[in-house]
Amino acid sequence: GIKKKKLSICKRSVLPLADLLYTIMTAENSILDLKESLCYDRKTTRSRWFALILASLFGFGAYFCYDNPQALQKPIQEKFHVDTTNFNLLYTTYSTPNIFLPLIGGVLVDKLGVRMTGFIFAIFPILGQAIIVYGAYEGTFNLLLIGRVISGLGGDTLLVCQAAILTKWFSEKELSIAMGTALNISSIGSSINSFLSPYFYEKTGEIQIPLIVGFFLCVLSMMAVVLLNIMDRIADKKENVDSQSEAKTEEEFQFKDLKKLEKIFYLLMFAMIIMDGAFMTFMANANDYLVERFGYSSSLAGLFIAGIYILGLVVAPIFGVIAGKIGRRVSFFILSIFLMFGSQIYLSMLPDTESSNSTFLPLIGLGGIVLYDSIFSTIGWPSISLIVDE
Repeated sequence: GIKKKKLSICKRSVLPLADLLYTIMTAENSILDLKESLCYDRKTTRSRWFALILASLFGFGAYFCYDNPQALQKPIQEKFHVDTTNFNLLYTTYSTPNIFLPLIGGVLVDKLGVRMTGFIFAIFPILGQAIIVYGAYEGTFNLLLIGRVISGLGGDTLLVCQAAILTKWFSEKELSIAMGTALNISSIGSSINSFLSPYFYEKTGEIQIPLIVGFFLCVLSMMAVVLLNIMDRIADKKENVDSQSEAKTEEEFQFKDLKKLEKIFYLLMFAMIIMDGAFMTFMANANDYLVERFGYSSSLAGLFIAGIYILGLVVAPIFGVIAGKIGRRVSFFILSIFLMFGSQIYLSMLPDTESSNSTFLPLIGLGGIVLYDSIFSTIGWPSISLIVDE
């Protein structure tokens, strides 16, 4: 009986003490978690640069696949017996959905969040490219068109997700260099395609081989989306951000909000549509242009296009740093426009030649066009976040 009394007294004295210690420990952990969430800022961490690399790969596979037809124009026309007009349907079918989809993608980013939206749209280039590969095996041109439509559903919208997630990871001063670098690394997909696709075709004689490479690069882009989604979710937890509650509290986009945008936004959009249209149209035919007018082989033309794209990647961060420090975005924007038009006029005035050994003058014009793209992507796209309120 005495032992039972001692045990009950021990329980009454020890249990409240244990509860008190547990309360103190959990309170201390809560304070530490709060302190960590207040101190942590992803925009100042080194991991943001790894996030930039992953975000840059969002559109890498889609860019490679987008320009597959440009690098394989003659083999495609010969295999499927299509003229230039029907060949260009491969670009029309890809680009037509993207007249409207980026706007819809922006609305989905607001409603579903950038992580879910990016994951959904990363699926389309993989599925579309798989259909294109199958169409190449079967020799059915209509399957190529269907695959291009499906690829187009996700390709450009991924860039909307790319821009949205970069604004979470980079401050306003670093945003220009981040977006410029991301867009130019994505563009390297096009440049690698310009070299690798003709190379693989010349080695194998099979169109589907470079198309399969594009499929696996789209898978690589999906992996980058998934990894960055994981990083972003972890960062949200460290910053004590609830993505669902945040989405609910933010004002949802409505089409009537377009009336609230200032005139400068629409002027910027008009200029970007015109200039990007000129750039994409030229680059879509750049390989064949060099072959037909200046006597380059398809692989050599692709090699030069790839080299100039890489040069643009080096130049883009430089302009990003300059724009971040001194501003003068309008001046750089006008400079890029003059570079584009000047380079186009220069190329049109060059005489046609039968041998590429006789001239490297076209590379000057190509360099000017890619330099335009480096400045434009570094200055143009980041300017949108500066003139549009969140």
